[in-house]
Amino acid sequence: MPFEPIYKKTRLTLGNPEGTVGIVTLWSKKSEIAAKLDPSQYAAIGNLYSAERGLDLMVRNLLANPQITNLVVTGVDFSRSGLVLMDFFQKGFTRGVTDTTAKPVWRVNSAHEGYIDLDIPESALEALRASVHIQRATDVASLDLTALPKPAATRERAVYLKPEETSRKYAGEYEGHIIRAPTVAGAWLQVLDTILKFGKESGTHYDDQQKELVNLLSIITDENPASLHVPDFLPSDVRHVQEYIPRMTRDLPGGTSSKEYTYGSRMRSWSRQSATATSAPVVRHRPGEQRHREAHPRAHQPRRCPEPLGPEAGHDPGRVSLPEPRLVPHHRRPAPHDRHLPEP
Repeated sequence: MPFEPIYKKTRLTLGNPEGTVGIVTLWSKKSEIAAKLDPSQYAAIGNLYSAERGLDLMVRNLLANPQITNLVVTGVDFSRSGLVLMDFFQKGFTRGVTDTTAKPVWRVNSAHEGYIDLDIPESALEALRASVHIQRATDVASLDLTALPKPAATRERAVYLKPEETSRKYAGEYEGHIIRAPTVAGAWLQVLDTILKFGKESGTHYDDQQKELVNLLSIITDENPASLHVPDFLPSDVRHVQEYIPRMTRDLPGGTSSKEYTYGSRMRSWSRQSATATSAPVVRHRPGEQRHREAHPRAHQPRRCPEPLGPEAGHDPGRVSLPEPRLVPHHRRPAPHDRHLPEP
């Protein structure tokens, strides 16, 4: 049967519809890896950014396409999603709960988080593990994808559509909401509450639907940068936060390819100059506004990123606005659309 993904089809690079090999590029650009391969030798190439959310969708695609007998994992593994994927097939899973919300799930037997929803039966997951051979590869182009070892077991096609979660909709403004909280964690709860109630649902370049609000402003009044408040209900713990911060604050490489980057490296050395040499053009005032107290680090450089926009090309890394920090008087009267919820 031809390969037909039931999730994230537009986010995959499709090859031979009769192919038996899937290639997982983690955080690396799938288009660059696909350019080195013969498309007749694989069924699909795709990323896996998160094992906490993405693994569930990958498993559903694999169960719906039993002809896939081999997975090759390659690329930069920022979030340890590759390790979790390997652990799922090699170490298995157990019934448990998520770390942040205590939602009942299948947990991968791994040192890192990886979840699969319970609507997929244990027997189906075990059949999948037994019928797929997985391996890690630094250079996929050096492999003969037609000679990979095949598992002895097979599986039947099984389609498990993910149950849709719904939320109530409220009438309200689509833009101009202001949120105030002492800490980022408190503001984050208010942001979620506001978006779920008043957000407009639309499609994204990740091939799914998402609610959004335009010009939502969050004001944090009392966070201590030296000791961030990271409560258990956040989707990231202190370790994850500390691992992510250098990707913004340091000139940290994004991977082995010249086109892979973090926002820290993009703002500091993407122009092939040293961080000191690029600091002046990166942070600058707009013409005629010498007293304007904000900066615009420009991450997008068309001459270095000439690819057209689209699902295969990725998207513009964008521009980051850095306004001058200000103290907001506590006696200020709230704006009409301010959202004030108790601090957890």
